[in-house]
Amino acid sequence: MRVATLGRMLLPALSVLLVSCEGGTSSDLGDQRVFVITVTPAQPIIAVGTTIQLQAVAQDVHGADVSGAAFVWSSYNELKATVSSTGLVTGVEVGDAIVDARIVGVAVTAGSANVRVDPAAAATSAENR
Repeated sequence: MRVATLGRMLLPALSVLLVSCEGGTSSDLGDQRVFVITVTPAQPIIAVGTTIQLQAVAQDVHGADVSGAAFVWSSYNELKATVSSTGLVTGVEVGDAIVDARIVGVAVTAGSANVRVDPAAAATSAENR
């Protein structure tokens, strides 16, 4: 009975480990290898209801742009800011959110932007209408 329980606990952990190791340190995009992903602007400040377009660039170990990279965008605080599949960020509520750009199958750290949805930006936007 204990062996069966131990097996049920270890099998999922072993699966995660194998999947994690499969990616290595980077992945091929044609003959180019991604070393770093950079997102700009890195610290945008927007108002509630406004948007900003983020850009992501993948680079190799020599700093050359890697062509053909398709990014997957995600927000780690969608209550404050959401992001579309193209990197368009929308301010939802005053606060902070981290927005990441990743490449499926590439095991390098994602590029990210620290988005601030700011009440002062909201007041400035309202004055300019």
